[in-house]
Amino acid sequence: MGLRVAYIAGSVRSGSTLLDIAMGNHPGVQSAGELHYLMHQRQQYGKCSCGEPVATCPLWGQVLGEWLRRTGEQDTCRYDALRMSFERMRWIPRLLKERYAHSPEFRCYAKMTRVLLGTIQDI
Repeated sequence: MGLRVAYIAGSVRSGSTLLDIAMGNHPGVQSAGELHYLMHQRQQYGKCSCGEPVATCPLWGQVLGEWLRRTGEQDTCRYDALRMSFERMRWIPRLLKERYAHSPEFRCYAKMTRVLLGTIQDI
């Protein structure tokens, strides 16, 4: 069976993080947490919950290094910019329109996201 993803989206204080934590406690589910912070924290030298900078965290440093290798990107800036343009709640109605989903930018974002999720699964 291939990678299956449940994307949890919610407004602030809506319970989406609690749902993620609850689902992540199931033995058949791997929670990746709030991935929207991952690229930004790497660029800003932010810290992982383990206390290490994201770039040198034993888990996320390896994930990001492998993701960069697989995508051929030099850094996370382009993906983070694409992610910011497509993952905002106000853009979700636009994502549902067929013409928008076929844009070159969206295809790039979708491909890089699939690679990221596959890398997380592999590591």
